[in-house]
Amino acid sequence: MHKIKNPGKFFYSTEYDCSVSESFCSFMKKLKSDKQLFYNMALDLSEKIEPFRNNFDVFISVPKYGEKKSETDYSEMLACMLSSKLNIPYEKNIISKIKYTNKMKVLQAGERFSEIASAFKINTCKYKRICIVDDVYSSGATVGEIIKTFNDSGITDIYVAVLVLQSQNQL
Repeated sequence: MHKIKNPGKFFYSTEYDCSVSESFCSFMKKLKSDKQLFYNMALDLSEKIEPFRNNFDVFISVPKYGEKKSETDYSEMLACMLSSKLNIPYEKNIISKIKYTNKMKVLQAGERFSEIASAFKINTCKYKRICIVDDVYSSGATVGEIIKTFNDSGITDIYVAVLVLQSQNQL
């Protein structure tokens, strides 16, 4: 698992406790189908980020590979909400996903890291302080690979904001 070096640079709205009776998939389906719940959690996340808003210049969302018009991009939707609420730009095309990967949720934690390796490329480096936005932080494979990609291009001042953190993670 990729560990966030500075936990003060990691924000989340809620922590999903894996010991509860509701499955994680059921929890996420409920979250994504209830627009008010999603909005309230995004608002909570923006309040947690607010004291640190001057520490980064832009929000980016975790990019998808070959976007399907029928699929809602919850990471992008969250990044747009945070951008609007905190008056910090959101830019979609700073980083791209350049290879197809299986959905992380269908893979075991150990398989996710090799699956996502070398999956991203930087399109532009005009910002030096960024906040990566994703809907869920589970194993850390996706966010870790994006951080590695940015680090390789010289960008090291990186924050992460997620709606849901699975509780088995140790940041």
